[in-house]
Amino acid sequence: MTGVEGLRDWERVAVDGFPYRELQPYRPGVLLDERVLADQRLRLWVGYEGDRPVCMGTLFVFAGVAAFSLGVTLPEARRRGYWAAMAGVRLLEEPDLPAVGIFSDMSRPPAEALGFLPLLRFTLWHRPRPATATS
Repeated sequence: MTGVEGLRDWERVAVDGFPYRELQPYRPGVLLDERVLADQRLRLWVGYEGDRPVCMGTLFVFAGVAAFSLGVTLPEARRRGYWAAMAGVRLLEEPDLPAVGIFSDMSRPPAEALGFLPLLRFTLWHRPRPATATS
């Protein structure tokens, strides 16, 4: 992914596909600011079907570990191999580093098929973000 336009495609897929309901409708720059493009630890990818973004993937590389941070496929594009393809791209980015991730129940089986080993089940409580002045 390159540039602000790619970042906005990444962000739109994340907001609409995860989904981040409190960030909908999608507004550019609400999830990630353009300054993230300067952070060499953060790697962002967008997958396209034709010219339409349908999936995205994120890798955060720090302290000798490549962490799968967020990967999303839009609902209408699921079950077509995009998630696995994006995971493969991220695994190839730093092949000599151990890769880790916290996977959703939906992503866990394909992650295990790629060789990830489950260590524990991790459950989070989620609540909506409070409204801000930019909302």
